[in-house]
Amino acid sequence: MSGVTQTDFLARVSEAQITLVFADDAAGSPEGKTAAEMTVNLLARLLPGFALVAHGHQAESFRGKLQELALAINPLLELRADPFDGSESETIEILLGLAPASNAGQKFYVGADGWTALFSTQEGKSLGSSSIPFGPAAAGCIAVANVFRHVFRDVLENTDLDENLALSLGRYDQPDGPEFFPSTLNEVHLVGAGAIGNAVIWTLGRMTELRGTIHIIDPEAVELSNLQRYVLTSFTSPGQSKVEMARNHLSATGLQVQSHATSWGQYLAQRGDYCLELVAVGLDSARDRIEVQGSLPRRIVNAWTQRENLGVSRHFHFGEEPCLACLYIPDAPVPNEDEEIMRSLRLPPEDLMRVREMLHLGTPLTRDFIARIAQLAGKDPEVLDPFIGKPLRALYSGAVCGGLLLDINGPAMPAADVPMPFQSALAGVMLAAEIVLSQAPRPHLTTTTLNLLRPIPPYQSFRREKHEHCLCRDRAFLAGYDKKWKHSNCSA
Repeated sequence: MSGVTQTDFLARVSEAQITLVFADDAAGSPEGKTAAEMTVNLLARLLPGFALVAHGHQAESFRGKLQELALAINPLLELRADPFDGSESETIEILLGLAPASNAGQKFYVGADGWTALFSTQEGKSLGSSSIPFGPAAAGCIAVANVFRHVFRDVLENTDLDENLALSLGRYDQPDGPEFFPSTLNEVHLVGAGAIGNAVIWTLGRMTELRGTIHIIDPEAVELSNLQRYVLTSFTSPGQSKVEMARNHLSATGLQVQSHATSWGQYLAQRGDYCLELVAVGLDSARDRIEVQGSLPRRIVNAWTQRENLGVSRHFHFGEEPCLACLYIPDAPVPNEDEEIMRSLRLPPEDLMRVREMLHLGTPLTRDFIARIAQLAGKDPEVLDPFIGKPLRALYSGAVCGGLLLDINGPAMPAADVPMPFQSALAGVMLAAEIVLSQAPRPHLTTTTLNLLRPIPPYQSFRREKHEHCLCRDRAFLAGYDKKWKHSNCSA
């Protein structure tokens, strides 16, 4: 959003008048509850307040649960039980299922049918009767994305709304879709319990009949800046282990959950067994993804968010089709980590060697250094005080990527990419769907990509080619994969 400062951002979301309207059909169905809870979860991380309007006895009871959810995320939210009067230009109603419209203003109609998310600006959408969470969770993400698009339509490019959308997370734009809802997962490894991983766990946690084993690997604890995008978190979450938080959320399912508060490399060393049937990847960096591919799992599903899009990729036949590393080998020079951090924090060139040393040694940040960064960003130093004593990477990921320095970039500066909560959440919902779909082989294209800041087009899935310099063309890696999966105990 070029030219939008943090002050401008806060002013716009404060002026927006958003109402979620729902009736007994939503409150009485798993799909309705999933769509409503995802919508409220995301609105509570984006807005300072909104209205929850219930129609019917069952809906009124459910409203109390939604209000409790919203206030657990942000106790300072201003919630109201009656709709806005429609006099303001930014009045938006999100109408779930059969909910009646309450006033004038922009209308967003939201529904779901199992694997399919339904959205329209023109007509009401029904809710299915299944317990499948993928369509309704995605519908909540799409609804909030359209809210964001409408509120910021004058500073975003091509911000038309999704007029009439039916998006299947089982088939997308392909002819073959799921005719099943498996209740058992083979052993799954989820690498990364950040924003995308949170949404994976949130979604799988609604499949109470699910059985199998899932390993969750992430060395970090929740930080304050994570609350903007992590759908499992509440205002009491900072300091909690990410993997323990995820494990607790899956306690109502039949999954056997193994949490590992460690890095991927350390986990493999401790495990002593590289027989990894399915790895789901929700990591932040290209380097980490290539490291996962280098351990040669049998199959990989991957999700990402980036400036232009979010999406998932599928890598089931190493050597025969593009592997995960193919998607992340740069085709042009890219900034080094130290250069990227200096650019984002506005540090001058003479600080290059100091930054390199701090990254290499993990030097704790001093109060003076934090005060200097705050001054360069035009911020009150107290905003960054939680990073005193932490390493430089924590400041970069928390303050820049986490949005605390949202308006750090001046007119001549490149933008710092800060994903919105609905973007990370949809990527995680899509990855959860891929984990479930992987239990039954089906035709697939390599990638499916969506841009929630623009209308979703009719075609989202694409073939990819193997990168000419990728490890999946290397004879040693090919031989290692064949030995592991065709001629060893891993294939038993």
